[in-house]
Amino acid sequence: MNYTKAGLFLLLISTLLLFSCGSDPDLRRPLERKVRQSIKIHDDNVNGIDVRTLNNRVADITNFYYNGDGLLDSLNVMSDSTPSARLIKSMKLTYFPNKIRGAIFDDSTGTFYVDFRFNASKQLTAIIDTLGIGFGTFVTYTNNKISKIQTVLDSVSTLNNFVYDAQDNLIQYVTSDYRNRPLTRVTYEYDYSRLIPQYMDIRFASAGILYVYSGGVNVISLMGLNYGLGNTHRIFKRKEYNLQTSQNGFNYIFEYGVNNNEEIIDRKITVNDTIDVSYQYRY
Repeated sequence: MNYTKAGLFLLLISTLLLFSCGSDPDLRRPLERKVRQSIKIHDDNVNGIDVRTLNNRVADITNFYYNGDGLLDSLNVMSDSTPSARLIKSMKLTYFPNKIRGAIFDDSTGTFYVDFRFNASKQLTAIIDTLGIGFGTFVTYTNNKISKIQTVLDSVSTLNNFVYDAQDNLIQYVTSDYRNRPLTRVTYEYDYSRLIPQYMDIRFASAGILYVYSGGVNVISLMGLNYGLGNTHRIFKRKEYNLQTSQNGFNYIFEYGVNNNEEIIDRKITVNDTIDVSYQYRY
C-alpha cells in the first residue's frame, strides 16, 4: 500500500464511516424505530468560531437509508440542509456470508473500499483494506466482551486493559503505542437509571478515538453487527488521563433529550467545558 492508500485508510479509521447492505438473511435483525436523519451542530473550529459567544453554528446532515431486511443500506453526509448542500461523505454496503464491504466516498480523497469482518456471533472482528496489505483495525473478545483493539497502519496502536461493570458497561481501557507503552487511561461514568439502544452506544466516539460512527450513531449496530456485550446504559461522563505526563486530557459530559416514546431525539456532548457538539435525531 502506498502512502496515498495508507492515508485513505487512516482517514477511514480516524473519521466517519459510511455503508450499504444487501440481504444476507443471517444478518437480519429487528431494530427499534429507525433513525433516518441526524443533524450535527458544532463549533466551526477551522475559523475559530465559538458557538457560545457568536451563536454561529455549523450543521452537518447525515441521512440513513435501509433495505427491506431493516439493515442499513447506505448513508450520506451533507454540508447542510439546504437544496444547494454538497455531499461530504457517503457509504454503500454490500453483504457477503463472511464480510461486509463498504464503498466509502470522501470529498477530499475520493472513493476507497474496506471489508468489515465478523464472527459467528456477528461481533465485529476487523476493518481491513481490500488490497491484502493487512492495514486495519482488529478487535479481540474475551467472554463476549472486547478485550483488545489494535490498529495497524504505518505504526501500531492498541487499546487494552478493558474493565467492565456488573452490567457489562465499559468503565475503563488504556491506550498504548507501538512499543506497548501506556499513553492514556479512559474512564466512563453512567446514568444507571436509563437504558440505551445499541445504535445509540458511542463509547469510542471522541476527540481521541473517532471510530465507526456517523451522525453520532453506532453504524456497526445498524449493519446488524455488534461489539460484544454492553453498553446497556447511557454514558454520563468520559474522562481521559495522560499516563506519560500525569495530566488530565479531554473530559466529556453527555446530555440527552427524549420524546414521549423514550427515544433519544437529541444528545449534547461538551468537551472540557469549552466546545460542544449537539446531535438532533429524526426517526
